[in-house]
Amino acid sequence: MREKLLEEIGSLEFEAALVASTPAVLRELLRRHKTVRTLRDRYYQGLLPDELLRDFVNGLLTAGAGEDPFPYQAALSAIAVLLEPWFTSLAEEYLLDLARVRSGRFYMASRVARECLRVREHAPTTELHVYGKTRPHSNEPQQVQWDVRPVEAVPPSDGAYANAMEVA
Repeated sequence: MREKLLEEIGSLEFEAALVASTPAVLRELLRRHKTVRTLRDRYYQGLLPDELLRDFVNGLLTAGAGEDPFPYQAALSAIAVLLEPWFTSLAEEYLLDLARVRSGRFYMASRVARECLRVREHAPTTELHVYGKTRPHSNEPQQVQWDVRPVEAVPPSDGAYANAMEVA
């Protein structure tokens, strides 16, 4: 199933269906897209391994090499949106490397990656969990216990994706 979903976002039909005027609009369209949400859930559940995503992106870069503009902008953008909420080594590497690309061939995909990083920067850096009994129709005070955990930092990227995109 995961390969079928990746093939779907790597298709030219997917590219043609997602036309947006700005990177912020494309990011929002992708964030709400059913296929991208399903892929994000599968990644969260551990059913979409990092190596499969790397191979998929490398396949897109190979398939679109030499074409101007790069034909798989929405697919690269979809992977950026998929990885946006996670601070894994793959997510950091991919988003930072794609955001660094300044080639006109990758105009929209690199701008979407920058938008994802901007959104991440303004996201809360702690997870908030509320525990306790809830009484929605009661006037009695509720006891609430707060559990605040910092989000782990991830080391910077080695630039592998940026180098691959410069070659493509």
